[in-house]
Amino acid sequence: MNDIRIVAILLIKEQYQNEFSPQLKKLVEMSREEEGCKQYELLSQNQQNPLEFIFLEHWVSTEALERHNQSSHFMEFVKFASDKIVSLDIKKLKCYSK
Repeated sequence: MNDIRIVAILLIKEQYQNEFSPQLKKLVEMSREEEGCKQYELLSQNQQNPLEFIFLEHWVSTEALERHNQSSHFMEFVKFASDKIVSLDIKKLKCYSK
């Protein structure tokens, strides 16, 4: 198995800032419970831009990540966020050194 790391940077629309907090909390809590999840962190909002959120994820395999992406809680978040974001930049990485 090859571990997969994800760095995702989410930029939300200002008018939805207050709505995101409970949705993000739910997403993180449920994702951490998934089989194959080694890490699922939401870093505090960027101090230069409070509309930017950064996720750090670590999955045991591509299959575990794919299951996460199809999970009901993730799909629910995608539906919620789809028209409330400015941008989403996802980097799928492999660990270069340990």
